[in-house]
Amino acid sequence: MSTGLQVRLFGRVSVLRHDRPVPVLASKAVELLCYLVLHRGRAHTREALARLLWPDAADSQAKKYLRQTLWQLQTSLASRAGPDDPPLLDLQAGRVRVSPTARWWCDVDLVEQAHHRCREVPAGDLLDHVAVLEQAVGLCQGDLLEGWCQDWCVRERDRLHLLHLELLERLTDHCVARRELARGLAHGNRLLQLDPAREVTHRQLMRLYAVAGDRTGALRQYRRCVEALAVEFDLEPDAETLELYRRIRSGGGIALAAPVPRSAPMVRQLDERLDQIAAALAALHSEVRLLVALQRDDTSGPEGEWEAG
Repeated sequence: MSTGLQVRLFGRVSVLRHDRPVPVLASKAVELLCYLVLHRGRAHTREALARLLWPDAADSQAKKYLRQTLWQLQTSLASRAGPDDPPLLDLQAGRVRVSPTARWWCDVDLVEQAHHRCREVPAGDLLDHVAVLEQAVGLCQGDLLEGWCQDWCVRERDRLHLLHLELLERLTDHCVARRELARGLAHGNRLLQLDPAREVTHRQLMRLYAVAGDRTGALRQYRRCVEALAVEFDLEPDAETLELYRRIRSGGGIALAAPVPRSAPMVRQLDERLDQIAAALAALHSEVRLLVALQRDDTSGPEGEWEAG
C-alpha cells in the first residue's frame, strides 16, 4: 500500500503516510486518532471528546487540551501528506469527524467490511468471498489496541474479538461444506487458540480429523475439548460431543455435519438489537460521566497522560 494514510489498530498502533511513519504523536493525540477512526461513521461533539479523553479535568481545561491535541494531530498528519492528500479530519463548528473525502486505510475497516459482506452468505456459497475473509482474519494480528485499558477501548476490543471469531467460524464452515480438510483444520485450530472452550468447533475438528482418516487426531481433539471445558467452565462435554467421540472410538462412519443455516432476518434483527444496546450503554456512560463532572471540584486538574499501546 503506497498512497494515503494507513492506520493499523490490531496489536500495537501503527500510523503511516505513504509507507513512512507519521512523526511521533503524543499519547492523547494517538488516542483521539484511534477513537475517531473506530467511530468514523459519525461526527462527535467537542464536549463529548473532551470528557472522554480528560474525564478528570474541568470542562474548560478539557476543551483546551482537546484544541491543543487536535492541532498537534493535524500538524503531524499533514507533515507527511502529499499535495493531493485531503486532510483526514473534518473540523466543523463544535464537531469533529473523519472526512468522507480523505484517502486512508484501516485494518479494522477492512475486517468490518468483510464481515458485513459475508455474514448472510451460506457457507457453501462463500467461495467468491474466501479471499476477502482470509485477508480479514490475517489482519487480526493481536488484540485491538493491545495494552490499552480505557473503557471505550475495552468495549471495542470485545466487539472485534467476537467478530474475528465469527469470521474464522465462517471459514471453517465453508471448508467443512466443501470438504477442504487441511484448511478447515487450520482455521478451526486458530479459532480455538482464541476461544479454547468453543465446543462446536471442537466437534467440527473431530469430524475433520476422522474423515481425513486420522482417528488418533480426532480422539486427541476430544481430549482437548474435555480439558478446555473443565478449565474454563468446570463442565463436561454435552451429549452430542460424547456420542461423536463414541462413534469415532468404535470406528463408526463419520459424516461432515452441514453448517446450521443462518436466518438472514434473524441475524439482521440481532445485529440491530446489539447496536441499540451499545448506543444505550454509551448514552448511559456519558450521563454518568456528566453527573460525576458536575459534582467534582472545578479546581481539580488532569492526573497526567497515559502511555499509548
